[in-house]
Amino acid sequence: MTGKPCDPKNPGTRERILAAARDCLGEQGVCGLTIAGVAQRARVAVGTVYAHFPGKRVLFQAVGVTEPDPSGLRGRERKLQVLKAALGVFLDKGYSEATMEDVAERAGLSKAALYEYVSGKEELFALAIRSGIDDAEMGAFPYDGDGIWVGPGEAPRTPEQFLRTVGRWFLSTQHDKHRVAFMRIVITEGTRNPTFAKLHFEHVVLETNRRLSSALMRLGCGPEPAVRDTVLAFTGQLFSWILVNRLLARTAGYDDVPWLADPHADEEAVIERVVQLFLHGDPLLRPGAPVVSAPAEPPDRRGAP
Repeated sequence: MTGKPCDPKNPGTRERILAAARDCLGEQGVCGLTIAGVAQRARVAVGTVYAHFPGKRVLFQAVGVTEPDPSGLRGRERKLQVLKAALGVFLDKGYSEATMEDVAERAGLSKAALYEYVSGKEELFALAIRSGIDDAEMGAFPYDGDGIWVGPGEAPRTPEQFLRTVGRWFLSTQHDKHRVAFMRIVITEGTRNPTFAKLHFEHVVLETNRRLSSALMRLGCGPEPAVRDTVLAFTGQLFSWILVNRLLARTAGYDDVPWLADPHADEEAVIERVVQLFLHGDPLLRPGAPVVSAPAEPPDRRGAP
């Protein structure tokens, strides 16, 4: 609380509180308004607000607003606000460093109010990750739940076009720093907690496979079990490239994977290489292919004077 404190008995204090409540309502909505927030905006003590308005319902009535049913609209909107704040904190700090106080502060809640929605950090992380999956993963996926094209432009018409399109989508998602951070914390925390691993596997890996398999079968490929294996193998190649190139190499300080034949190849070249390898195999590994000699090893100079 800053500035000169108000006299609780001053007639102007009530109007000051009402003005602060209207400002808070305009910025945060009905579900975001708290007595503590109004008190801070009015520069009065929380007890002063309660001296004029015994509760939020009375305060709402004084400004001409009907408080929503706490079990309905308020609960749903507030929980979405909490999950959005939590996901932001987890992306910024990671699971281990994030605290409930961090989430409460970002959500504009007290820590006690935060516990009205979740039992602890583990549950909050699981809910936030599920929310992040909906927004960042499945929410922007180019195929809907039935495997029907919902992406930009024309739908792929051949399996080869399908693979290129999926490759472009996979790699394009990795330009978003929040998606990369999301993947990093899922991998990190998934190895420690089987609940998080199961959540991501079921709602991202399996759901992605199901949608892409449905889309590929619409192009005439089948039967379904084999198609699912094919999709899993192709997306596994892409994920491996992302894992090594985006998460490991760049964390180690490399601009790109240093052992690629062309470390400066753009993503289209990477996609085309993966698609062709997947469709036709590596020509260097075919029977009868010319043998390429490996470069000679440099002499071991350890112990040399």
